[in-house]
Amino acid sequence: MAKLESAEIRVRREEVAIPALVDEIVQECCVQLGDHSIQVQIGDGDLAISGDRQLLSLTIKEFIINAAKYSSGNSPITISAQKASWPSRDFHP
Repeated sequence: MAKLESAEIRVRREEVAIPALVDEIVQECCVQLGDHSIQVQIGDGDLAISGDRQLLSLTIKEFIINAAKYSSGNSPITISAQKASWPSRDFHP
C-alpha cells in the first residue's frame, strides 16, 4: 500500500475476469489464513470488471488478510461478487 500512497504505481486498465482473479488470490492467501476457511460466492461465471488487475488483486488480498487478522480464530471468510443492478458509469481520469 505504501507504493500506492506514494503514487509510484501506474494504473493499467484492462478487462479482468473476477472468478479467475478471486481463485488466484485465494490460492496465494492460503498460508496467511490460519484456521479460517474461505467461502467464495460469485454470482455469474462471466463476471468481469474494467480495472488494473494488479491493484484489484492487492486490494482484495488486503481485505482477506485483514479479515483473517481481525476476526475470531476459525470463523469463515466469505468473498462474494455479483453484477450490479444499476447502470455503470464510465470513469476516465
